[in-house]
Amino acid sequence: MSESYGAIKVEAGDAAPAGMNAGGIKQGHVCCGGCCDVRRATIIINVITLVFAVLSLFSAVSIKFYAGQAKSEVDDDEVKATLDDIQATPFGVAYFFIGIEIVFALAAIIGAVKYNSCLVLTVFIYYCVGAILNVVALDFIAVIISCLYAYPHYFLYKEIKSGIMSEENYVNEKQSCCCV
Repeated sequence: MSESYGAIKVEAGDAAPAGMNAGGIKQGHVCCGGCCDVRRATIIINVITLVFAVLSLFSAVSIKFYAGQAKSEVDDDEVKATLDDIQATPFGVAYFFIGIEIVFALAAIIGAVKYNSCLVLTVFIYYCVGAILNVVALDFIAVIISCLYAYPHYFLYKEIKSGIMSEENYVNEKQSCCCV
């Protein structure tokens, strides 16, 4: 009966593991208008976040450092007052939040590379909390950015949990139009 429908008999040992597509067809979600898979999008987004966070950290340290040096070379009283204000500004809070951003970006990258759903979910929650705080602050551009950053994390988490995205199955799920 199965021959008349073109069905193929599969022996018990030949079946693919749960969630793994034996046929080589992509099952997972794509991001950026079909440009890349959610794992790659998660890694790219968090590399960008990491780069900007490190640049922010260096900028904050440089501003504090060079404000002190510039003060001795400036004659203008208004500029000296501004440099005094910069030196008096407590940058500790900025360093703390930049450090948090770095930790979460690294966690997302590690989670995506290692297919760790807990790390990916943690960073997804982090971006959702950021979106909620930005709604409260009425910063709607930041809300949109937070939601766009959360988007691939959510789908990566779902795919890792369902077995669609795994180290064994990434060959079927890999998609990229331009990056690597």
